[in-house]
Amino acid sequence: AEVDVEIKKRTAAQYC
Repeated sequence: AEVDVEIKKRTAAQYC
């Protein structure tokens, strides 16, 4: 879903 993309981007930013 569209939210999944934003969540994944946010998660990647926090993971890095």
